Amino acid sequence: MTIKHKKIPNGWEVMKLINYSKIFDGTHQTPHYVNEGIPFYSVEHVTSNDFKKTKFISENVYFTETKRIERGDILMSRIGDIGTAKFVDWNVQASFYVTLALIKCEDTVNAKFITYLINSQNFQREIWGKTIHVAFPNKINLGDIGKCESLLPPLHEQNRIVSVLETWDSYLKKLEKKIETKRKIKKGLMQQLLTGKKRLPGFSKKWGKIALGKICKIQTGKKDVNQGNHNGIYPFFTCAKQHTYSDTYSFDCDAILIAGNGDVGNCQFYSGKFEVYQRTYLLNDFKIFIHYIFPYLKHFFQNTISIQKQMGAMPYIKLETIQNFNINIPHSNLEQNAIAKILITADEEIEVLEKQKEKYEDQKKYLLNNLITGKIRVPKND
Repeated sequence: MTIKHKKIPNGWEVMKLINYSKIFDGTHQTPHYVNEGIPFYSVEHVTSNDFKKTKFISENVYFTETKRIERGDILMSRIGDIGTAKFVDWNVQASFYVTLALIKCEDTVNAKFITYLINSQNFQREIWGKTIHVAFPNKINLGDIGKCESLLPPLHEQNRIVSVLETWDSYLKKLEKKIETKRKIKKGLMQQLLTGKKRLPGFSKKWGKIALGKICKIQTGKKDVNQGNHNGIYPFFTCAKQHTYSDTYSFDCDAILIAGNGDVGNCQFYSGKFEVYQRTYLLNDFKIFIHYIFPYLKHFFQNTISIQKQMGAMPYIKLETIQNFNINIPHSNLEQNAIAKILITADEEIEVLEKQKEKYEDQKKYLLNNLITGKIRVPKND
């Protein structure tokens, strides 16, 4: 697949990745891990952008390898999730698995610019065209990565483009920190308010416990997952984290939806007309304020199920598990309502920040794709 450019900006060139970099793949064998030593990266670290939790190999094994990750390199996923690039901007000596490609750029290019370039729309099309889609999982061969073509501006313009995009990245990181801080505050509030450890002014009466099955109606949906339609108008709650859509609805109410398998234990709240999969639990007709119950289940029930799932003991949820789940609850409706309002306000604050982050991500994506192709130019500094 060769890309075509209708108009190439003055001074720019069409070049293959291999023309200005060396590309390596990681070890094809699962190494012997040790408790501490040299970090060992795989595709999950790149796709999650989290390099803190890693496995380790010994220094002896590391120093026998010729392919070593260092600051200034680029890691790109090449098996399963394909084409996600990450610039190594921290001091590290690390090794890596075959699911990643290691790209070491020459001094004639800005490696951070090349990272942005790889993540841009045009380069992703190049990668897609060279991906082996009949393989499972999908993969791109090392040699084909190097054959991917792109427009390459002169180094001084690469540097200016990087400077612009770094400004957007910096702002997005600040937003992410704000969101994370708000989530931690909300988590602390739930831990304190939903257990009665912290009481709101004016409330002192002792709390009680009650089984979930005694305060609401619990049932499953009746629809098969194939009865959904992505172009439908009604939310269709399955056992996936994100709902799909349906042309019809069976329920019109305030409800809590719990995934019975798949993304086991995932809890969602919805108000209005919707459809439900036959292995998703529907909780409605609450005798207790639903906006108190939902954050309680989201925090305590979902966490409990997640832990059991990680231990391999929870492939699906039985009806009795939900019915018998005990909830700490204030006897006063006023206290339930007051706690719910605080948590709803916390959710609304997080939602505002997340929408703001989404808007800036879209704007950065627009800038990235247009700066990389020369449709938008960064003026020279005077």
